[in-house]
Amino acid sequence: MNDLMIHFSIVAFLLLAAAVLRAPQQRGRFVDYGRRRLERAAEARARRQVAQFLRDAHVCELLAAALSAAQLVGRWLLSWLGNASLALVVATAAVAETPPAAARAALADLQTQPIERRANLRYLVVEQPGQVVAVNYVLNAISRSRLIVRAEAAGPHLLRIDLAALANPRDAATFTDVRAAWEKLVAVDPYFHLRTQVVPPQVQSSAAASHPAKHAARAQPLRVETVTVDGGWIPADVASGLKSSSLSAGAVLRADFFIARATVAPLYYDFAGIPATETALLARLGIDRGTVDRLAADTAANLFISRVTNKPRRLVRLPGPLGGTWFSRDVEVETPDRDPLRNPVNYHGPAGTQAFRYDASEWFAQKENRFWLTAVYDARGQRQDTVKDAIAKDTLAHDGVVRPLVSCVRCHELNGGSAGMQPIVDDQFALLTGEAAVLRSFVPDVARRVAELYDPARLARDQARDREDYQQAVVAATGASPHDAASALARTYGQFVDRPVTLSIAATECGVGEAQFVMATRHSHDPAILALRAGREIRRATYEASFAELMLLTTQTRSP
Repeated sequence: MNDLMIHFSIVAFLLLAAAVLRAPQQRGRFVDYGRRRLERAAEARARRQVAQFLRDAHVCELLAAALSAAQLVGRWLLSWLGNASLALVVATAAVAETPPAAARAALADLQTQPIERRANLRYLVVEQPGQVVAVNYVLNAISRSRLIVRAEAAGPHLLRIDLAALANPRDAATFTDVRAAWEKLVAVDPYFHLRTQVVPPQVQSSAAASHPAKHAARAQPLRVETVTVDGGWIPADVASGLKSSSLSAGAVLRADFFIARATVAPLYYDFAGIPATETALLARLGIDRGTVDRLAADTAANLFISRVTNKPRRLVRLPGPLGGTWFSRDVEVETPDRDPLRNPVNYHGPAGTQAFRYDASEWFAQKENRFWLTAVYDARGQRQDTVKDAIAKDTLAHDGVVRPLVSCVRCHELNGGSAGMQPIVDDQFALLTGEAAVLRSFVPDVARRVAELYDPARLARDQARDREDYQQAVVAATGASPHDAASALARTYGQFVDRPVTLSIAATECGVGEAQFVMATRHSHDPAILALRAGREIRRATYEASFAELMLLTTQTRSP
């Protein structure tokens, strides 16, 4: 009987609120008037305008809170009343998986897993189906195992991954590396954690302790450390349970945050185990360059204008036990000695010296599971996190910076390429054959080496095999073609990194409606929060710096 009375009370309240919303002036205030006033508010008067908006929208806030607790009743009333304003509030009530809810779901799942496996398990929170494809692509792009890895469903918005599956079981150090890379990711996570500064206990000498006045003038300044702790919006028992079971400072992260960070250097290099030098990379791939040179097993192509750099470029393929390894030789400035077509091979002999000078190299190498490993090195063979702007640009990035892995995958798949590789037309071979042949050498060793190295038919066959291997691996890992998988990766990365954060996005990620968000943050002095309240867009990095305050302010408003 009590449940029935509560049910009828909720229905009566919703009917009354819906009737109020039917009044033209109230409906206009809820949808248009308050928002329009916020957008017009000058910065000096923003707080007064927001307060007025809150008074105007008070009835609607109550309605939104009631509907979030009784969504089924709200949908029934919607079909019965045909109220457009009510439909807007019902849609607002459907929010994303909040960090507290995700942490609780992860702990509940973790406690059902075999105890010996728990320390290896991590969780990712997904909000869109395409993120699952992107996650599976990234997991295999950073994996060091020969076997294809796929995330397991652990809930409607939760994926379970096993860090041990990303390591090489024959090399225990790879598992240590993968775990360490995950903890580096946790250390910069703003959604489940808080980065703060602390003053560690100061070690005081016995002399200073016995004569404090004498040593006061020589006291050293306080040493401050930056640490990562559990966010205060995550229930303490949940955070503690996740730590004790997973042996990690952060067992659960957002999927889009993971993708955005794990696909760019230096964390991408840490996860994938990409060495600091080209020589070490060849060793990691099982390639002996001396043997390749002795057998003349490499193949190359020279381009007058590359589709990637818009400059002359050399491409080289080396065979290896894991498949093809491709790398480029790229130039920052165009000079005769940096022209690969004028210097098709390096020669040091009685006739003189000829060498092609370059400034950077992009590497695409098939690894154990046939996914592409990507890296960038300078002319000294030292690993680089990004490519110099003067060498190449990422036309799909807002800032144009080339960042392995994400830039390489997007460019080679979505910018005219196929199965991770751009088409290759060898301009050097065209100069060596046919009636228009113009290149000759009076040094027999040079002529023979040029003929060995520039073989477009062989290069095309090798490229086709490498593409086929990669395509089969991507389909097995993601269930999608390389083009669709790269699109899912690019979309997830772009929506997280490049799309500005709005009031609607911030409210959804905090698990509240827009009106509730504005009310909960009305006393904040944070400039990013004030901008959101005034209807302004901000960058994701700016938003992340304020996320802890947002979660704490909206804790009382958010449903448990």
